[in-house]
Amino acid sequence: MRTKDQIVGFVRDTTKFQELMINLAERWEEEKEYEDIGEYMEAIEKELPEVSGATTDPFGVFVKCADGLLKINVYCIGDRVSLMVKEI
Repeated sequence: MRTKDQIVGFVRDTTKFQELMINLAERWEEEKEYEDIGEYMEAIEKELPEVSGATTDPFGVFVKCADGLLKINVYCIGDRVSLMVKEI
């Protein structure tokens, strides 16, 4: 299991993961009435196995680390999209 610093580095440095989270968040906004968040979790877990749960508003995940818990959220404001990683 990776530490919080390792996860933060992964999120910051891995474009593929950033794009995955943003694409899933945008899709969730359009399809949340019809789709199961569990399917999104499966896709995220392939890239980040430490995922331990999901949030839907804002779209994001909880990540269990060796030294604590993180929350990664995607915020879509207008045509700007950003990822935020927060210790919880």
